Amino acid sequence: MKRLESLGYTCVLGIDVGKRSHHAWLTDMDGTRLWDGPVAQDELALRGVYEKALEYGRTLAIVDQSCTIGSLPLAVAHAMGVDSACLPGLSMRRYAQMSPGRAKTDRVDARLIAECALSNPGTLVFTGESDPRVEALESLSGYDDDLAADMNRLVNRLRALLHTLHPALERVLAGDAISSMTACLLFERYGGPHGLRQAGREQVTCWVSDHLRAGLTLPKRLLDALDEQTVEVAQDGVDTDWIIRDLARRIRETKQQRERIRRRMHELASHDEEYQLALTIPGMGVRTTVALVTAIRSIHNFPNADHLASYAGLCPARRQSGTSIRHDASNRGGNRKLKRALYLAASIAIIRDPRARAYYQRKRGEGKHHTQALLALARQRCNLIYSILKHRNPYQSQHTTNLTPR
Repeated sequence: MKRLESLGYTCVLGIDVGKRSHHAWLTDMDGTRLWDGPVAQDELALRGVYEKALEYGRTLAIVDQSCTIGSLPLAVAHAMGVDSACLPGLSMRRYAQMSPGRAKTDRVDARLIAECALSNPGTLVFTGESDPRVEALESLSGYDDDLAADMNRLVNRLRALLHTLHPALERVLAGDAISSMTACLLFERYGGPHGLRQAGREQVTCWVSDHLRAGLTLPKRLLDALDEQTVEVAQDGVDTDWIIRDLARRIRETKQQRERIRRRMHELASHDEEYQLALTIPGMGVRTTVALVTAIRSIHNFPNADHLASYAGLCPARRQSGTSIRHDASNRGGNRKLKRALYLAASIAIIRDPRARAYYQRKRGEGKHHTQALLALARQRCNLIYSILKHRNPYQSQHTTNLTPR
């Protein structure tokens, strides 16, 4: 990357962001300190610092966090026309390890941010004016991820409790059946095995026929499984019924909330051309497509499919030392959210897309285990995604390409 002075900057403002206050370090292109000091986390104080920096000429403001506590400094910089960038925390820490001294203070960190930007401008991620729609999608997607984690925790807790009280009942609720609307409503009404026994088969059957329009076979299977065990374990009773009711209610509400978020994300992203194009690819749903669009921002940020795959962490990392060590290891870097979305999309694609399934089976035939074959498919689909978004052509079943990775 070009040196910052060749881009027209006359000084660099490194900002170590904090919850209540930041520390700013202003330096010229030779690394000479022009000013430094603490800055309150409010607009007026930040404007004062930027005005002071602009007195020296065109300034590049650099923060070490672009989200949460770093959002306000970036927003004020954009409002004042000050160019801004983010220095990833790992890059900063690596630079700090190569610098003399071991002091760790806000002032030292601000200086290191400015010095790292001057000596290693390639580590900077330049931030333009944010798109409110993309920012909203990122917030919704992050909230949906939190709810998905909550959902897994609640389901695991309910499954463990049912397995303790009545293993036969838990076996009927294998897979996603335990979080189905039918199971949740039934458990909300009667609780666990104790409550179902107390109500009796006839009452439960009548309630199911009156209140449930679908999923009528699951209650019958649950009642049949209930009869397989006549002994009640010590924990089974009124209190565990209450816990099961509460868990079932929270699972149902979380599931409904995630569906509302999914609809809202689709509504926000529906006017984005890249979103509509990616949605045509087998295996790409609303959530995975939103993760793709918000991660890459624009396909024009990537010169080719290899760069997209590298950004997602789907390219193998070469390990070589002399002639004794030479192998390709799995890449643990990249954008983790994008990598996860592409991996999940690949796992769905092998079910819905014959071409993806054939590629997956070929990799399994080469000796790769399930995860390796899915990652290879996700890497291959990076080429497909890049081609579709770059040329603005929706996916068609006859897509064949020179999309096999080299």
